[in-house]
Amino acid sequence: MLLERWVYAAMRVSRAIAAVITTVMLTIAFAITAAPPASAHDWLIHSDPADGVSLDAAPEQVTMSFSGNILELGTELALLDAETGEYLELPEQPSVAEGTVTQSLVPLDQGAYVLNWRVVSEDGHPVSGAIHFAIGTEVITEVPRAAATGDESESNAGPMMGLLIGAGIVVAAIVVFVIVRASRHSKTADNTASADSVTIAQTSETNEEQSK
Repeated sequence: MLLERWVYAAMRVSRAIAAVITTVMLTIAFAITAAPPASAHDWLIHSDPADGVSLDAAPEQVTMSFSGNILELGTELALLDAETGEYLELPEQPSVAEGTVTQSLVPLDQGAYVLNWRVVSEDGHPVSGAIHFAIGTEVITEVPRAAATGDESESNAGPMMGLLIGAGIVVAAIVVFVIVRASRHSKTADNTASADSVTIAQTSETNEEQSK
């Protein structure tokens, strides 16, 4: 009797866990298929100076125009010497006006430069890139490793990784809940069975005494 109850409880737990895992996997699959592609994020339409241009005179500022409104929070720019990879100081924080980002520059000498930029697009996803330009010399596109921009695929994987971690936590919590509930149910059933056994034993003793 006790073994049958434990087998029944184990079957209930297994079925509940399988149902939870199936539901979570279907939810993740739907989220993956419904997620917008990386191309749906805002992108850089135009910059002044443009990427890959060699100028005769040093620019006073850099202007970037994007396909959508850019969030002011999360906008980061860094100017580097493309030959040495050394970071150069910027005079002030960039200004953001809807889809336009403007960054003032310090007076620049002849040389090659790269402006690394990172903004948060209207849909909340970070987008990054780099503008290579030069003054009175050739543009350098291969800059030292320290000047490399962040990997956009890494930023795109962030939300999905969070989704997977969250799903795992939910599954673990539900599994623990189901096991605890099944354990309590089994204990209740055992207590009931024990009480029934005691009652039967007492009844048997009473009947024996009466028969005597």
